[in-house]
Amino acid sequence: MAGAAASALLPFVGLGVNVLVQVLVLRASSGARFRGSLVAGFAAGAAAMAALLALPAFDGVDPGRSGTALLAAGAYLGFGFGYFSFLNLNQASLRVRIMKELLTEGDSLSLADLLQRYNAEQILEARLSRLLEGGQIRRQREVFLSGPRADFLRLARLLDLLKLVVTGRKTCG
Repeated sequence: MAGAAASALLPFVGLGVNVLVQVLVLRASSGARFRGSLVAGFAAGAAAMAALLALPAFDGVDPGRSGTALLAAGAYLGFGFGYFSFLNLNQASLRVRIMKELLTEGDSLSLADLLQRYNAEQILEARLSRLLEGGQIRRQREVFLSGPRADFLRLARLLDLLKLVVTGRKTCG
Protein backbone atom coordinates (compact mmCIF):
# COMPACT_ATOMS: atom_id res chain seq x y z
CA MET A 1 0.00 0.00 0.00
CA ALA A 2 2.92 2.34 0.69
CA GLY A 3 4.05 1.87 -2.90
CA ALA A 4 0.60 2.89 -4.19
CA ALA A 5 0.70 6.10 -2.15
CA ALA A 6 4.24 6.77 -3.33
CA SER A 7 3.25 6.23 -6.96
CA ALA A 8 0.57 8.90 -6.59
CA LEU A 9 3.28 11.35 -5.50
CA LEU A 10 5.63 10.66 -8.43
CA PRO A 11 4.30 13.46 -10.71
CA PHE A 12 4.51 15.96 -7.85
CA VAL A 13 8.09 14.96 -7.09
CA GLY A 14 8.88 15.27 -10.80
CA LEU A 15 7.32 18.74 -10.89
CA GLY A 16 9.27 19.78 -7.80
CA VAL A 17 12.55 18.65 -9.38
CA ASN A 18 11.51 20.36 -12.64
CA VAL A 19 10.95 23.72 -10.90
CA LEU A 20 14.10 23.44 -8.77
CA VAL A 21 16.39 22.59 -11.69
CA GLN A 22 14.78 25.24 -13.92
CA VAL A 23 15.35 27.92 -11.27
CA LEU A 24 18.93 26.80 -10.62
CA VAL A 25 19.86 26.71 -14.32
CA LEU A 26 18.22 30.08 -14.93
CA ARG A 27 20.01 31.66 -11.98
CA ALA A 28 23.35 30.08 -12.92
CA SER A 29 23.02 31.63 -16.38
CA SER A 30 21.99 35.02 -14.94
CA GLY A 31 18.67 34.73 -16.75
CA ALA A 32 20.25 34.25 -20.19
CA ARG A 33 19.11 30.65 -20.73
CA PHE A 34 15.36 30.80 -20.15
CA ARG A 35 14.39 28.22 -22.78
CA GLY A 36 17.33 26.00 -21.90
CA SER A 37 16.37 26.12 -18.23
CA LEU A 38 12.84 24.96 -19.10
CA VAL A 39 14.18 21.99 -21.06
CA ALA A 40 16.73 21.10 -18.36
CA GLY A 41 14.09 21.29 -15.63
CA PHE A 42 11.59 19.18 -17.54
CA ALA A 43 14.21 16.52 -18.36
CA ALA A 44 15.45 16.43 -14.75
CA GLY A 45 11.91 16.00 -13.42
CA ALA A 46 11.25 13.12 -15.82
CA ALA A 47 14.57 11.49 -14.90
CA ALA A 48 13.80 11.82 -11.19
CA MET A 49 10.44 10.11 -11.68
CA ALA A 50 12.03 7.29 -13.68
CA ALA A 51 14.72 6.79 -11.04
CA LEU A 52 12.15 6.67 -8.24
CA LEU A 53 9.97 4.27 -10.19
CA ALA A 54 12.88 1.84 -10.34
CA LEU A 55 13.00 1.60 -6.53
CA PRO A 56 11.85 -1.67 -4.90
CA ALA A 57 8.98 0.15 -3.15
CA PHE A 58 6.99 -0.14 -6.39
CA ASP A 59 7.41 -3.93 -6.78
CA GLY A 60 4.06 -4.86 -5.25
CA VAL A 61 2.04 -2.03 -6.81
CA ASP A 62 2.46 -2.74 -10.50
CA PRO A 63 4.62 -5.80 -11.29
CA GLY A 64 5.58 -4.57 -14.75
CA ARG A 65 5.43 -0.95 -13.61
CA SER A 66 4.06 -0.03 -17.02
CA GLY A 67 0.68 1.17 -15.73
CA THR A 68 2.27 3.22 -12.96
CA ALA A 69 4.82 4.66 -15.37
CA LEU A 70 2.16 5.63 -17.93
CA LEU A 71 -0.07 7.24 -15.32
CA ALA A 72 2.81 9.13 -13.71
CA ALA A 73 4.17 10.23 -17.09
CA GLY A 74 0.77 11.50 -18.20
CA ALA A 75 0.26 13.45 -15.01
CA TYR A 76 3.81 14.82 -15.16
CA LEU A 77 3.32 15.94 -18.76
CA GLY A 78 0.21 17.81 -17.67
CA PHE A 79 1.95 19.44 -14.70
CA GLY A 80 5.01 20.27 -16.80
CA PHE A 81 2.86 21.86 -19.50
CA GLY A 82 0.99 23.86 -16.87
CA TYR A 83 4.25 25.15 -15.40
CA PHE A 84 5.60 26.01 -18.86
CA SER A 85 2.36 27.81 -19.73
CA PHE A 86 2.42 29.77 -16.49
CA LEU A 87 5.96 30.97 -17.16
CA ASN A 88 5.16 31.93 -20.75
CA LEU A 89 1.77 33.50 -20.10
CA ASN A 90 2.86 37.12 -20.41
CA GLN A 91 4.88 36.68 -23.60
CA ALA A 92 2.40 34.34 -25.22
CA SER A 93 -0.63 36.56 -24.65
CA LEU A 94 0.89 39.42 -26.64
CA ARG A 95 1.99 37.09 -29.44
CA VAL A 96 -1.48 35.53 -29.65
CA ARG A 97 -3.10 38.97 -29.76
CA ILE A 98 -0.80 40.10 -32.59
CA MET A 99 -1.53 36.89 -34.53
CA LYS A 100 -5.29 37.40 -34.11
CA GLU A 101 -4.96 40.94 -35.42
CA LEU A 102 -2.96 39.68 -38.41
CA LEU A 103 -5.69 37.17 -39.23
CA THR A 104 -8.39 39.80 -38.83
CA GLU A 105 -6.54 42.24 -41.10
CA GLY A 106 -5.98 39.74 -43.90
CA ASP A 107 -2.58 38.37 -42.84
CA SER A 108 -0.68 41.67 -43.02
CA LEU A 109 -0.07 44.66 -40.81
CA SER A 110 2.56 47.32 -41.29
CA LEU A 111 5.06 48.18 -38.60
CA ALA A 112 3.42 51.61 -38.34
CA ASP A 113 0.03 49.97 -37.67
CA LEU A 114 1.53 47.71 -34.99
CA LEU A 115 3.32 50.61 -33.32
CA GLN A 116 0.10 52.60 -33.34
CA ARG A 117 -1.90 49.74 -31.80
CA TYR A 118 0.76 49.03 -29.19
CA ASN A 119 1.47 52.64 -28.35
CA ALA A 120 3.10 52.70 -24.90
CA GLU A 121 1.29 55.91 -23.92
CA GLN A 122 -2.14 54.50 -24.80
CA ILE A 123 -1.41 51.23 -23.03
CA LEU A 124 -0.30 53.13 -19.92
CA GLU A 125 -3.41 55.33 -20.00
CA ALA A 126 -5.67 52.28 -20.30
CA ARG A 127 -3.95 50.52 -17.39
CA LEU A 128 -4.06 53.63 -15.20
CA SER A 129 -7.74 54.04 -16.02
CA ARG A 130 -8.50 50.44 -14.96
CA LEU A 131 -6.52 50.89 -11.73
CA LEU A 132 -8.35 54.14 -10.94
CA GLU A 133 -11.76 52.59 -11.66
CA GLY A 134 -10.95 49.55 -9.55
CA GLY A 135 -9.80 51.64 -6.58
CA GLN A 136 -6.27 50.24 -6.59
CA ILE A 137 -4.82 53.72 -7.11
CA ARG A 138 -6.03 57.30 -6.73
CA ARG A 139 -4.98 60.50 -8.42
CA GLN A 140 -4.04 63.66 -6.61
CA ARG A 141 -3.37 66.34 -9.24
CA GLU A 142 -0.55 64.87 -11.36
CA VAL A 143 0.52 62.25 -8.82
CA PHE A 144 -0.78 58.68 -8.53
CA LEU A 145 -1.01 57.13 -5.06
CA SER A 146 -1.95 53.72 -3.68
CA GLY A 147 -5.67 53.43 -3.32
CA PRO A 148 -7.80 51.81 -0.64
CA ARG A 149 -7.90 48.54 -2.60
CA ALA A 150 -4.17 48.06 -3.22
CA ASP A 151 -4.54 44.33 -3.95
CA PHE A 152 -2.41 44.67 -7.06
CA LEU A 153 0.38 46.24 -5.03
CA ARG A 154 0.53 43.19 -2.76
CA LEU A 155 0.40 40.93 -5.81
CA ALA A 156 3.17 42.95 -7.49
CA ARG A 157 5.36 42.61 -4.39
CA LEU A 158 4.76 38.86 -4.35
CA LEU A 159 5.66 38.62 -8.05
CA ASP A 160 8.80 40.73 -7.40
CA LEU A 161 9.80 38.28 -4.68
CA LEU A 162 9.16 35.30 -6.99
CA LYS A 163 11.23 36.95 -9.74
CA LEU A 164 14.08 37.48 -7.29
CA VAL A 165 13.91 33.83 -6.19
CA VAL A 166 13.68 32.44 -9.73
CA THR A 167 16.02 34.73 -11.66
CA GLY A 168 18.15 36.25 -8.90
CA ARG A 169 17.37 39.71 -10.28
CA LYS A 170 15.38 42.49 -8.69
CA THR A 171 12.61 44.24 -10.53
CA CYS A 172 13.35 47.83 -11.48
CA GLY A 173 12.12 50.41 -8.98
